[in-house]
Amino acid sequence: MFYFINQYYKPTRYDKSFQIRLFHGNTSFGGQYGSYSYGLSSDYVVANVFNYDPQWHVSVYENGKYSGEMTSAQSYFKQDAWAVGLHLGVFNRDEKNYNVACYHDFVYKLKDPKAKVRVEAVDEYGNTYTQETFTTSLDEAERYGNTVEN
Repeated sequence: MFYFINQYYKPTRYDKSFQIRLFHGNTSFGGQYGSYSYGLSSDYVVANVFNYDPQWHVSVYENGKYSGEMTSAQSYFKQDAWAVGLHLGVFNRDEKNYNVACYHDFVYKLKDPKAKVRVEAVDEYGNTYTQETFTTSLDEAERYGNTVEN
């Protein structure tokens, strides 16, 4: 007999419901040691779904209406610009440690670039996680105990 446990990623200093970080495709992050971006235009949404598993569904809603499913970012970019912007661009950490593909980033081209956007991720247990707020800087990294100077 198999037992499956309802699992989730618990981010530091955030509620367990915080499972997605959103970015506009043209946002860049970094500091004195370099700047990193997703290399896309502003009408793209990038979603970092923290505890993603292939059984999850990641959907986009524009102005409250279902717009479509997000696709893997693997064919768009290799690294999460927010993470490498912080660790390489600000803290100058060893690039070898951050030179791996991020398999939990997703991309979607908006039909209406001015739409109010909501991304919804549903896991294999039926838990639904949503995000409407776009991250535009590294300021929230301070919540993790890192000091970021802008």
